Amino acid sequence: MSLIVQKYGGTSVGTTELILEVTKIIQEFYLKGNQLVVVFSAMMGETNRLLNLAKKISFIHHKSELDILASTGEQVTIALISMALKDLGLKVKSYCGWQIPIITTNDFTNSRIKTINTSKIIEDLNNNYIVIITGFQGVTQDGEITTLGRGGSDTSAVALAVALKANECQIYTDVDGVYNADPHKIASAKKIDVVDGACMLEAASLGTKILQVRSCELAYRYKTNIRILSTFSKQNLGTLVMNESNLENYPIISISTEEYQVLVTIKTQEKMNELLSDIYKDINIDMLSINQHGIIFVTNKQFVNELTSILDKYKIKDITITEELIKISLIGSGFRSNQKLNQQIWQLINGVDILATSHNEISISFIVNYHNAKNLTNIFSSTFCNS
Repeated sequence: MSLIVQKYGGTSVGTTELILEVTKIIQEFYLKGNQLVVVFSAMMGETNRLLNLAKKISFIHHKSELDILASTGEQVTIALISMALKDLGLKVKSYCGWQIPIITTNDFTNSRIKTINTSKIIEDLNNNYIVIITGFQGVTQDGEITTLGRGGSDTSAVALAVALKANECQIYTDVDGVYNADPHKIASAKKIDVVDGACMLEAASLGTKILQVRSCELAYRYKTNIRILSTFSKQNLGTLVMNESNLENYPIISISTEEYQVLVTIKTQEKMNELLSDIYKDINIDMLSINQHGIIFVTNKQFVNELTSILDKYKIKDITITEELIKISLIGSGFRSNQKLNQQIWQLINGVDILATSHNEISISFIVNYHNAKNLTNIFSSTFCNS
């Protein structure tokens, strides 16, 4: 008997017809003798619909109220799923995050999980129930409902798998695994059967949308294996993200692209520590470089207005903000230690205007203009995706 945590995303439960298909997958696993804890996202588009309602009511970001509103989407899903499973004659218990409880920080709209009380879940599993839990949400010590940020259901599922010491955490989505490039953009992209957890974490942090970064961090830290599967391709074994401590190295090279990047150059070092502290408080930045002339970093276009407000606060005028950029990253191994690999990469990008770069042992990233991005992606894919 295996203890499996499954998670189904919004595309997997986007309609009542899809919900009924998902119940068949759950039933199949349960009848094979597995213990099942199943985590659900809201139905596709539901969270956006709820947040758009809030925008029509108020221009102020009432974050605690937004969490109460947004968390209802997952509650709808687990109620519908539980009804369908009970109609199949299965024993089911469903819970919202606050009923478990999943205790989080009070960082509304982007909280982090502190602890999970597994006693109810374990008791139900021992009594042969399928346990259904809302993803994306938790509760503070003071009883206030919180949400975990976009993609938070992935984090909910992995955190539950860690807390329950599950044999595997299965993430069901609309893709049948991890590819070495975006198969929608690169025809030669190939599915990878097994991915090293460190490489998956790096890929997620560099823009791959398959798993939320925080879920990869949890799985990697606590040595929990994740399997990425398609709800719509039931015979496919997907991709196994291996995080076991005795893991061999699986050398892969995959390509990740992240759009809407902005290169920021600040030509001053005045109050640098205070400035960077303020920036990091609210803004995600990358590729930070500091020299005698000033500060350079990369961020996402969505943060430009907040960044401008911070720079105005410090009365900084000598600023250059370059938009319409893309980050292209290679993820694998040896980017710091393998001289031949680095030599090959820089030969390949000869003639491409690189605005910024960064690398570590398992990834190397380049910031380029939109008009160079397609060319560079094609160069990398023709070299690495056919091997």
